[in-house]
Amino acid sequence: MFKIRLMITIGIVLAVAGGGLIVTQTELGEEVFASEKSQSELAKQADISESKAKEIATNEVSGEIMEQELEEEDNTLVYEFEIKTDKDTKEVEVDAKSGEVLSTSSEDDDEEDDNEESSEK
Repeated sequence: MFKIRLMITIGIVLAVAGGGLIVTQTELGEEVFASEKSQSELAKQADISESKAKEIATNEVSGEIMEQELEEEDNTLVYEFEIKTDKDTKEVEVDAKSGEVLSTSSEDDDEEDDNEESSEK
């Protein structure tokens, strides 16, 4: 009798745990889909194309684009590019409405700033 109860209890625990995994996977899938939808919605709001923004960014900093992202920063739609140069990695931000280069910074400088902030704590 004890073995039967134990097996039933284990079965219930496994069923609940399995159901939790399905829900978690579903939630993750929906989050990923929502994120992709956000990117497509942002792209619809941009006045310049991604390819034009790439051209602008690589004219500003020569090198290979390692990462790119379209995001909203301070109510401004921005294409952000990480460009690997011969010396370091640069980040270039291009306004998705006007095509203006908003900023160019060295990723190495950003890492140094992060390290300084961490050591100050």
